[in-house]
Amino acid sequence: LTGTGSLDELAFGDRYEVTLEVDEVDVVLVAVGQPVSIELDALRATPLTGTIVAIAAAPVRNATGATVYPTRVRLDAPEGAAELPTLRGGLTGTGDVEVERLEAPLTVPSIALLRSGGNEVVFVVRDGAAVEVPVTVLAFGDLRAAIEGDLEPGEQVITTGIERVRDGDPVEVGG
Repeated sequence: LTGTGSLDELAFGDRYEVTLEVDEVDVVLVAVGQPVSIELDALRATPLTGTIVAIAAAPVRNATGATVYPTRVRLDAPEGAAELPTLRGGLTGTGDVEVERLEAPLTVPSIALLRSGGNEVVFVVRDGAAVEVPVTVLAFGDLRAAIEGDLEPGEQVITTGIERVRDGDPVEVGG
């Protein structure tokens, strides 16, 4: 789960908060007290952590028109540092909230997933041919999906032209 936001300095001492824009689809997965990993665009070499301290009760529309819930995160001092680095209001970055941990699932690029006959499937390359494999989607990320199915780690999944691929079609793997 990733949110975007900007940094605002709090009035009391050396504490800072960021406001993340959490998408309406994801807001039901976050709660006050959850830890957050923050990466500020201006401080990529300084990983930051924090804790969700408030989630807006009502949504707003962000600059792209998406429905989001402003979510405040109080930042912690970086590990081994007595205080936060010098931060300025208006900095931007991303925040990641771990909402569920899956033990060693297989992942595929999200663009490899198709709906076929009411099921989610991926096409893999086996012996030079496309093979349709039904899968169960466990979780979606920004670019990848965690799945279960009759797949082996390292198998090649088809991501280009998948809407035209049929089970058994010959496949030429390019490099």
